[in-house]
Amino acid sequence: MNKNTHSIKWDLKQGLQLEPLTNDLCYEYSEDKKHLKQLLALVGVNVQRVGYQSHFNDENIQRTVLKVTLMRGSTSVSFKYGMSTNDSEYLELNKVGMLREPSISDMRKKGADIRKHLLYDILACCHSDSFVPDTFEDFCSEFGYNQDSKKDTALFLRCLTQRACIVSIFHQPGDINSLPS
Repeated sequence: MNKNTHSIKWDLKQGLQLEPLTNDLCYEYSEDKKHLKQLLALVGVNVQRVGYQSHFNDENIQRTVLKVTLMRGSTSVSFKYGMSTNDSEYLELNKVGMLREPSISDMRKKGADIRKHLLYDILACCHSDSFVPDTFEDFCSEFGYNQDSKKDTALFLRCLTQRACIVSIFHQPGDINSLPS
């Protein structure tokens, strides 16, 4: 069995820092821990910081945007992932020294906690992104979008593209359902 790595690169003031992503939360929230453990041995995950910017169309809120690359065998897919605004603000403000915490060790612990649950966050989003309805009518009905909107049609097509990326990596029976939710 090919042992893949799960790593993250942070663009800090000191330079690039490579850290392993951990699986603990992933297993805690998986419906099939055994399958997930086997799956994570086959799937590599690489995360790189893109920047602090708007992530969603028409969004004025900035967040840390990451490039996530999933690799399984000869298949590799990449997509952008927007971290939560709370985690983003903490990481970004800390990077430029604007956030004041009680101690440096507390700041490091909070940043480490954010990075520690990042693999869970990404895989949980992959789990939910894989359940996009097949038709635009069902998509609108389920999520409250307008069937007459070109903007909503474009969103549906982007969701289908994201689902295809996810399914190209997590394509074996049980893969999607073993992802944390």
